[in-house]
Amino acid sequence: MEQKTNKMYLWLLGCLTVLGLTFTACEPGGGNDNSLTREQQQQAYQQVRGSYAGKTYYQRWSATDKKYVSDSSDVKWEILTDSTLTIKNFPMSLFADYVNDNALKEALKSAPNQDITCFTGYYNLSPVGFLLNPKTAVFELNYNKGSHKISIAFAGNSNYSFGFSKVKSVVAMQIIALSLQVDAMSENKLKGNVGFIFRGKTGVAPTPSPRK
Repeated sequence: MEQKTNKMYLWLLGCLTVLGLTFTACEPGGGNDNSLTREQQQQAYQQVRGSYAGKTYYQRWSATDKKYVSDSSDVKWEILTDSTLTIKNFPMSLFADYVNDNALKEALKSAPNQDITCFTGYYNLSPVGFLLNPKTAVFELNYNKGSHKISIAFAGNSNYSFGFSKVKSVVAMQIIALSLQVDAMSENKLKGNVGFIFRGKTGVAPTPSPRK
């Protein structure tokens, strides 16, 4: 598990570099005192406030290549308050590639999209940097002749859960899924931690949430 996790982090770093999204100047936990005043936090928020459209980048299993390969999907998100960021209609079907349970895998392929609300904490003003604390995504999935509650938990307030903006109107960020549980108290169904990198531009219309 540790080896797979290390490979995933290396992939995230490589993907950030390829996309030109390195952020040495505002790296969370980098040892600098990046605490902001309330006024500075508001200034940082105002710089990134808006609705965004772009891509999320991840690794998926390729049956042809017999290995994980890089892929991407269209995605939108909103930063409309100074304490939250909402990823809109995130495709939960992507998690089908990261579980071994065949019945669960097939069910996840048709899982409904979900909004992911993330609490934000701004720690850098120039360039803007913020930590992300995603709420657990919870939804119902029918398989094995029954309805089951799926819970997907993410890393929060860590060096691997953050966002930043080095270019006006462009935000990049990443989140890490740590576990997928079926019903309460079940074991983690994920093969390992799953990373998603986002890059998008503002100036798009707000996206409605998925119907319950």
